[in-house]
Amino acid sequence: MLLNRKWQVLSLVLVALLGISLGFNFYEAFYVSRGGQNEMMDFTFSWGPDRQKIVNGTFRLGVSMTVTGSNVTMVVTANDDEYDDYDYVGLVFDTNQNGHIDLNDEPYGLWVNNYTAHSSLLEGGLLGWFEDIPVRGPQNVTFDKSSGYTFNIEFPFYYPSNPNKPWYDPAAVIKNGLNQLHVCFYDYNISQTAAGMEGVFARFNFNVGG
Repeated sequence: MLLNRKWQVLSLVLVALLGISLGFNFYEAFYVSRGGQNEMMDFTFSWGPDRQKIVNGTFRLGVSMTVTGSNVTMVVTANDDEYDDYDYVGLVFDTNQNGHIDLNDEPYGLWVNNYTAHSSLLEGGLLGWFEDIPVRGPQNVTFDKSSGYTFNIEFPFYYPSNPNKPWYDPAAVIKNGLNQLHVCFYDYNISQTAAGMEGVFARFNFNVGG
């Protein structure tokens, strides 16, 4: 069904190509304090046409996050102007809690078709995908050609075969004080014509409980 020839080819291409160093911007750390128990944190990042080919002008990636107890709610926006099922947003928290994002942290890879599968963070800043059978993920994605994608994401997310244990659970690794988040966006359509310019990422710090 979903694990069709296109997806299999995509998996192999991503693992092979996305390890190449890509033309990304790296955002220096900055801090946002969540003074209460339910305050939203907002971040916006942008890349001009010389740093990406996702859109002709400026590409913008927005991240809004609310941490409430054991629940994390996120809204991620990306002003891509062309839909493809295999466009995705990747989120990487410090899942091994060593104080920074590294290749051993578990990514949360979220396709725009509302499915997900196991993935890994590559050195180029995007994700490589394992050949798992995709499952329905924690995201609800809408697309509008004039404004792009909106990902509404609710954590924790329980893997269907183990409904008693969260699979994607950023609240379990977010601590009071300084935390780090890596967010990336990948445009499958552009990967066919502009290799090396098909994705962007930002890595930044946020402060909880300050």
